[in-house]
Amino acid sequence: MNGLLLYDTIQTVHEQERLQHLIDAFTRLKIKVVTVQLDQVIRLLETTTKGFFSFAYLFSEDLQLAKALEQGYNLRVYNEETAINIANDRALLSLTLRNEGISHPQTIVLPYVMNQSVLLQWHEVKTMIQPLAFPFLIKERYVSPNQPVYFIRSEEDLLATFQQVGLKPLLAQEYIGPLYRRVIKVLVVFQNAMASYEVISTSQEDVYKNA
Repeated sequence: MNGLLLYDTIQTVHEQERLQHLIDAFTRLKIKVVTVQLDQVIRLLETTTKGFFSFAYLFSEDLQLAKALEQGYNLRVYNEETAINIANDRALLSLTLRNEGISHPQTIVLPYVMNQSVLLQWHEVKTMIQPLAFPFLIKERYVSPNQPVYFIRSEEDLLATFQQVGLKPLLAQEYIGPLYRRVIKVLVVFQNAMASYEVISTSQEDVYKNA
């Protein structure tokens, strides 16, 4: 069996080690994988015998690429389009967690009209966020690299934030302080929970424990 291991860029030693761990794991299972950057994979598939690759593993998430590989090249993709879509859309993720009864910070999706500031709906927004006590967080709905999170201590902070990023889809989220916060990540394969671990953030790095 042959597979593709897709990545965007490898910029840190930690990322290189993670990639090598994946390569070693596939090798132990006697599965051959070819590592290739996201922007090179279509060219590779077009010059490779049809059916040579059975699956693709995305080290870096790319929703559109996952969809193209599934529909255009009949590859089994990990993570597949639906999972990536849920992970990258904080509103959809919150809804999914709520429907499954999984505890997470209270999340309120703010109204959005393309190319209009949310300030145009200021009174509706103030009513919507009443259940949240100060301080709370404002986040962009769709996840992207190096994205800021806005810590809102007052109505003045909220107005300033909307003036800065009000043309983007936003959500408000309950703030849970470090003493009461626990972050649990779960590895799911084919809708089955296979493993979980707690993430502890330090000033230098994230530490995984309690696997």
